[in-house]
Amino acid sequence: MSISTTINNTVAIICEKIKRAFQSRHLFNNWISLLVRLFLIKLGFNVPLYVRVDDCIMKTESSVLERLISRFARGHIHINSLKCINGRLFINDIEVNDIREVVYVPEIQALINGWQYDETCSCWVRSNVRFKRMRGTILEIFDGKIYERLNVDNRVVVDVGAYIGDSTVYFALKGAKKVIAVEPHPVAYKELLENIKLNRLEDIVIPINAALSAKPGVICIEGVDVEDTVGAYHKLHGQGLCTLAVQAITLGEILRQVHR
Repeated sequence: MSISTTINNTVAIICEKIKRAFQSRHLFNNWISLLVRLFLIKLGFNVPLYVRVDDCIMKTESSVLERLISRFARGHIHINSLKCINGRLFINDIEVNDIREVVYVPEIQALINGWQYDETCSCWVRSNVRFKRMRGTILEIFDGKIYERLNVDNRVVVDVGAYIGDSTVYFALKGAKKVIAVEPHPVAYKELLENIKLNRLEDIVIPINAALSAKPGVICIEGVDVEDTVGAYHKLHGQGLCTLAVQAITLGEILRQVHR
């Protein structure tokens, strides 16, 4: 990479951060001083960060603030109002104890974005979309709209690494003719089935509990919890200790199963 390209990329990143910061200027009363302090922290200075909304003042970290600003600018967090009532902070009428909750707790972010927990189905609901548990990927897909530019209307979609069915449900509700949901992790796959049923998509979604591979066989998965599946390490069976062994199938076999 040339020096000019590196400089251009650096400038582009800086401009994007300035743009996002400017978009968030209505979030906090002290947004100008926050930007100055963030800049000083980037330069290596050890300065504290406090966000202020009317009479509410909260200490936070630069990583938390940057992530909040980034998610707000990209539409992942929908903040319509911030209020300080008797020393308590409310975002979209949802009480927040700490700014970190907005960034790192999916349930809090979901409530802010208009999702509700329905006791009758023991699931999270918004606009007739239902999920058994709230996860960050659901918010990225449905609130951040990361797949919005994809046209899946009346098409067959192969969702590889379907996880708990967040993208699977999205594609089905966006008009896909058929969604083949391939998920190797058994715990994530179980939640995938729950979410398919909750959204009544059994006639559209074909779930497959297997790992996609260049050749059939067995794949090992490191990480037994569903939260581990995003960064799970997959390896060929027989290459050392195996936490979970799952079937590996090829794309050709998946398509053959669909057309049987």
